[in-house]
Amino acid sequence: FGQVLVALLRLWGVAAAMTERQSGDKQVWEVVGGGQTGGLTVRQKADRNSTEVGRLETGTLVEQLKREGERLRYQRLTGSGPDTGWVSTKAKGKELLRRTNHQASALKGGAVPSNAAATVSAVPESAQPATNEASHKEGGETAAAGASERAADEQFAETACTAEQERTAGQKAPEESTNAEASHKADEERAADDAARKAEDERAAAEVAQKTAEEHVAEAAQKAEEEELATAEINRKAEETRVSAEAESKAEEERAAAEANRRAEEERLAADAVRKAEEEHAAAEAARIAEEEHVAAEVARKAEEESAAAEADRKAEEARVAAE
Repeated sequence: FGQVLVALLRLWGVAAAMTERQSGDKQVWEVVGGGQTGGLTVRQKADRNSTEVGRLETGTLVEQLKREGERLRYQRLTGSGPDTGWVSTKAKGKELLRRTNHQASALKGGAVPSNAAATVSAVPESAQPATNEASHKEGGETAAAGASERAADEQFAETACTAEQERTAGQKAPEESTNAEASHKADEERAADDAARKAEDERAAAEVAQKTAEEHVAEAAQKAEEEELATAEINRKAEETRVSAEAESKAEEERAAAEANRRAEEERLAADAVRKAEEEHAAAEAARIAEEEHVAAEVARKAEEESAAAEADRKAEEARVAAE
């Protein structure tokens, strides 16, 4: 199976090389998606998270330069948008680019609308020089790789054509070939037809397997993106909950501090009131004692005066008696 698959891939490469040598064209695609979003998103690299460099308007024709799964690197032929970049051929099962039968050479020979305005409007001024330089550099590397691949394919195609010519020349052998040789040749042709048919079946199976693998990769990428978005949403809600909890905790602390200050002030005022009442009570007690002492002194003075008066009366009475 491995040898047959290798032979199949070589035959496939020869056919592609011979077709390209004859026409000089690559696959041309038409932009059919992005009509509701202002065009198909173009990015600087195959990575879906790389820098966006603009958008391709619906109906634009592009030439395929390189393809990696559902990601396509292109060269714009008609329409409006960046001259080159990476786009998706499908997104969530929806077709964004459609294969066409247009010839790139014919489109290149005609008038191609300029995309200067579209490129400027899609890319900020500060990012345009770096974007253009990266695009030109990447385009040069891709062109060099493509030229190397085409040279190898052309060399292999020439070898295959030479072998085909030799085989055709061998078929023109003299008619005196024996019946055994004719039968052997027929057997070889049948075996070759069987091998070609088997190779075609295996090629179709390989295409189906490749398509299935690309669909699985796309589904995995979509699932990973959805999981990433879900994780980001969970993190956002967790952050909101944390911030809300911190704010509530801070407010609770401020309320507790205000309550403690209020109680301390009430206690201070109560202590001041008690102290003032005690001072007033002590002053009243002192005043009462002073008043009592004053009254006692007044009573003593009066008693002394009465005693003195009585003594004077007694002496006067004695003097009167003595005089009589």
